[in-house]
Amino acid sequence: MRTILKALAGLCLILFASACIVETEATLGDADAATFDQRLLGNWYAGKGGDAVMLSVVRDEQTPGGYRAVFVNVNAFADGAIEGTRYAVSRTVLNGRAYLNIRRIGGSIADFPATTVISYDLRGDGTLVLRMMRPQEVIAAIEAGKLKGTFKKGQYVDEARITSPRAELAAFVAGADRDRLFGQATDPLHKLADTAK
Repeated sequence: MRTILKALAGLCLILFASACIVETEATLGDADAATFDQRLLGNWYAGKGGDAVMLSVVRDEQTPGGYRAVFVNVNAFADGAIEGTRYAVSRTVLNGRAYLNIRRIGGSIADFPATTVISYDLRGDGTLVLRMMRPQEVIAAIEAGKLKGTFKKGQYVDEARITSPRAELAAFVAGADRDRLFGQATDPLHKLADTAK
């Protein structure tokens, strides 16, 4: 759990409060070229007080409509190896809202959920804000019988895992208040300019 919180402290310089990312067994959909968002491609960064995070997103040449992403947490004062993780990503649109299905495929941050769903905003100033599910909202839905899953409430951190199949997960996300469910937002990530070839 400490590693994920450290990673979130990086990716999120980012999160408003200590919290875990919700894990899912299913995704909202498979990669689809029709839902591909070209604007996500590129190298994104955020930094504060000697810490920085980099997120590199490219088109997955083997999967039409898919992305490959690498997240790297950079702390010049930390000992040990640089932390980074690779992901396979696809985009799903429900009720006009965009969501990203994220599957960890390698890297050093092994306790990041194997699969999760996030949302995002590309803002008018060109920054990218990633939005994670709030564990408290998911726990409430599990307790109310709206989702299948498991959870653990902690003094500082709540953990949740959604075990509902794809159709049930998609119906829940489509019917939820996006700003409330995906209420854990990152600091804005800025896009690096492309360099000349």
